[in-house]
Amino acid sequence: AAMMLEMGVDSARVVQVIRLGKRLSPSETEGAEYRPRSIKLVLESERQKWAILRNAKNLKKNKEGEWSKVFVHKDLTPNQRENRRQLLRELSERKEKGETDLVLFRDKIVKKQ
Repeated sequence: AAMMLEMGVDSARVVQVIRLGKRLSPSETEGAEYRPRSIKLVLESERQKWAILRNAKNLKKNKEGEWSKVFVHKDLTPNQRENRRQLLRELSERKEKGETDLVLFRDKIVKKQ
């Protein structure tokens, strides 16, 4: 609820919260880089989903806020996730080589306008 308020979408109603990924035992997390498991939110309507996706950028505005490291994006199939991962890798490589103003938009790397 607090995250929704921070985004400015306090009218969204969560129907179900699902934790994704395999639960790790304490021995499996020792010495390894720990990454929190993702959370899937099921909302009352498609309209609420798009409102949250549109306003997710508001979480990043306060760089020192508790939500600054939270990423919100739509649910993707395994193939879509792999394609996105490859695009992000390419984007990172291009930025390292000196290209500027690049963003990922509609499954393509484009220059910011």
